[in-house]
Amino acid sequence: MDELGGMSVVDKSEDNNESSCQFRLSIAKERIKQPIAPSLCITKRSTPIPFFGQYETAEACTVSLNPSAREFCDSCGKLLEPPSERLCSRSMIGKSDGEPLDEANAERVLAYCADYFKKRPYKSWFDKYERFLKAFDLSYYSGSVVHLDLVQWATTPSWGGLTNEVKEGLLALDLPFLKELLKKDFRYIFLNGKTTVCEVSKCLDIRLQGTHVSCDGNITSTVYFGFYKNSKVIGWSTYLQSAAIGSYANVDKLAGEVFRLTGEFYKDYNVQKRTVYYENRADNRNDQHDDPRLKKDGVTAKSGKDKTRYHFKGREYCKNRLVLAVVQEYAKEHPGISAEQLMTVFDKELQGSRGVVRCLDGLGSYADTERRFFMKDCEKIRTSTGDCVVCTQWGKPNIDNFIRKARQLKYVITEVEH
Repeated sequence: MDELGGMSVVDKSEDNNESSCQFRLSIAKERIKQPIAPSLCITKRSTPIPFFGQYETAEACTVSLNPSAREFCDSCGKLLEPPSERLCSRSMIGKSDGEPLDEANAERVLAYCADYFKKRPYKSWFDKYERFLKAFDLSYYSGSVVHLDLVQWATTPSWGGLTNEVKEGLLALDLPFLKELLKKDFRYIFLNGKTTVCEVSKCLDIRLQGTHVSCDGNITSTVYFGFYKNSKVIGWSTYLQSAAIGSYANVDKLAGEVFRLTGEFYKDYNVQKRTVYYENRADNRNDQHDDPRLKKDGVTAKSGKDKTRYHFKGREYCKNRLVLAVVQEYAKEHPGISAEQLMTVFDKELQGSRGVVRCLDGLGSYADTERRFFMKDCEKIRTSTGDCVVCTQWGKPNIDNFIRKARQLKYVITEVEH
């Protein structure tokens, strides 16, 4: 049980199904309802901002320190009122700073947050992040990215002008809520600036690997890479909105270097992690990867094979047979599906380098193909555009990816209890 902004929240499922997202949105509303604490320099007449943009549909998120007071006030500190507002202030809903918000108030605030990039975003701050995201073919305005903060309150003064005591108080209240939002399976989690990198890595209990970069001698920064569950975590030490970055040309240079290093890091990681173990079954050899992310689960090269089995549709399966059964069931339920459509549903990244499903004709010349894919005639998937085969290479991290996806497709899968 975590304490989010002074309220107790029971942990729920960490997958991306609709009920999990709705649960987190209900938590967001409870977070919004909280009154302003008088001793934490929170901007007067403001409301908490759980996120900027479309949390439910976003495939990536950016994380930074806390919202600017300019989200609620003009440059002179005067409260923004309709039609010039960016977000929903307490003035707009008739609440004082010390009053909690009711359900209707929270719904209204949440709607403003979700529609933020459709109205009047604070472009002088977000435009540099937007420019950075273009290197990854992502955008706030398309709904592919949502912005989150370590602290959900805007403060006066801004973060740099707060005392350490106030910063620690805000972080203690708000980091558990951020952690709840990050349980969503994002493709990327981007961390802006050294403070954000440090606080998020501590909050999520993850280790990030850093590398020093210099872009044409103008910008120096440390770039960080790692994982949180299935999300790729990418951070950098130099705050994008700082004077050290300056121009948009420098943002482009840093983004290009981060994008290049991202490809190298995750490619190298996928190559290094493949120490393979085989279950001793003549018809079912199941790869296990020596993945550093397994160490917390106690499944390492030293401890050997993870032999968890699963129930699906009344039968018991090992990992790769479970995958085959689910893909066969999906193809059966969708007669006429093409190979391309099947491979889109079961995205390659669920498995890793080989993919969940491959076209038989385009399989190429893998060594030991019959061990790496289910090649028997009765195991092939018939589609409208040709036969497909399912990969046999499944270990603990990627089977969890696949099961999460299968549950999104409404399939019921449970672990066999021994």
